Amino acid sequence: MQGEATDVTDLQSNTAPGRTHFIVSAVVEEFIISIPSLDARFTCRSDQTILKAMIGQGLKPLAIGCRNGGCGVCRIRIQSGDHHSLPMSRSRVSTADEAAGIRLACRVYPASDLLIEPMPLTSLSLGKSQCRAA
Repeated sequence: MQGEATDVTDLQSNTAPGRTHFIVSAVVEEFIISIPSLDARFTCRSDQTILKAMIGQGLKPLAIGCRNGGCGVCRIRIQSGDHHSLPMSRSRVSTADEAAGIRLACRVYPASDLLIEPMPLTSLSLGKSQCRAA
């Protein structure tokens, strides 16, 4: 179920030449993220990651690590819905994982309502990183 859209001013990063420039969408939408195995639902804006929305709403279904796509502890499987993902460490999410819908919650922005499942922590996702409960 798509929520109400909020108008915001277009923003453009002020980066040095040769750096990537981003333009933020003029409309911020709100979507419903569902986790059936935990009987949980929460809202997430299109301009925030799934992990940030969970933390902001006091939900703790995932472990939290670096919050930057490198440690792999916030692995989820996206079962349905559209989203955008920022780059993730290939040592934590392989191309085969990505093809199977596995992403890192700290790197996913919703573009529609999503149905997700937390992935269990493994030795691969833990690596040498430090993690803590949400």
